[in-house]
Amino acid sequence: MARPALLDAITAIAQPVVTSLGLEIWGIDILQSGRAVVRIFVDVPLEKQQENDKAHGLSEGEEGFPLSATIDQCEEISRHVGLTLEVEDVIPTAYVLEVSSPGLTRLIFKLEQLQRFVGEFIEASLIDPLPELGTRKRFKGLLRSVEDQSFTLELCDLSPEGAVLPLGQTVCLPWEQCRKVSKVHIFAQPAKPGKAPKQPKPEKKTAKKEQ
Repeated sequence: MARPALLDAITAIAQPVVTSLGLEIWGIDILQSGRAVVRIFVDVPLEKQQENDKAHGLSEGEEGFPLSATIDQCEEISRHVGLTLEVEDVIPTAYVLEVSSPGLTRLIFKLEQLQRFVGEFIEASLIDPLPELGTRKRFKGLLRSVEDQSFTLELCDLSPEGAVLPLGQTVCLPWEQCRKVSKVHIFAQPAKPGKAPKQPKPEKKTAKKEQ
C-alpha cells in the first residue's frame, strides 16, 4: 500500500477512538527503515487548552501548563487501533505501533498547525535548497508569520543557556518544499558564574505495540 493510502487507512481507524476520548490526531508518522514504526500523535484540542488557561486566570498570550493525552488514553488508543490493524491486515509486514502525545518539542504535520506557535522557536529542513537561499537546507529561528502556503522565520541561534540570539535575517519558506518542521521547546539553563553567553557566528546570506 502506498504511503498516502496507508496514512489515510490508519487515520480512518484511529479517528473514532481518538475523538471518543476527547482528543484529536495531531499527526501520524511512518518510519520504514527495517521494521516499520507507526507513530500516532494525539493531543488535547486547542479549544480545550484555551478553556483550561482561562479557568486558571491566564489571558491570551500568557503561557500556561499545557494539557496532554494521558498514558491510559494512549494505551487505550493503541489497543483498539492495534487490534483493528491486525484484523484488517492493513500493514502486512512486522511493525511497531506507538501512540503518544506530541510533546513540548513536536513535529508539525500541517501548515495550519503553525498558526498557534507564532513567536515560538521553529526548526525546518528543506527537500532541496532554494535558489534564493544558496545551498542551505536547514533553518532555525522564531516564527514570525504564517501565510497561505509558506511561513516566515527570523533566523536565530541558541546560547548554551537557552537564550535566543537573533541573527538579523528573515527567510520565507514554502511549506511544500519542507521535509521536516518542528516546534522546539527551549529549556533555559542558568548561566555559569563569570561566563558571558556565547555569541553567534555571523550569518553568511510512549505506548508501544509490536506486531
